[in-house]
Amino acid sequence: MLLLRKEVEEERLREAAKARIALAKAREAAREAAREAARVRELWELEERRREEEEEEEAERAEGLEEDNLTPPALTTPVASATSIGQSKQSLSSGARKKKK
Repeated sequence: MLLLRKEVEEERLREAAKARIALAKAREAAREAAREAARVRELWELEERRREEEEEEEAERAEGLEEDNLTPPALTTPVASATSIGQSKQSLSSGARKKKK
């Protein structure tokens, strides 16, 4: 009878050890699943931010194009140099002489 009790006690201990191991594995699996869910959530949030930034940049580009189309380009005026001023005075004075003849 003593042997039977000892065997029963050993079996209970083995079953308890198995249960503890299974519980530890389940807890670790739950922790890993939570970590993976956090990684996925973070990646999703990063992707959302990237999409929003792209949309904002595209909207800004579209606004810039609209403004370019609405605003006529500024007229550029030539920059006068001392040489070109001197040449224009000479041509005017020579033109005036030709008219006098």
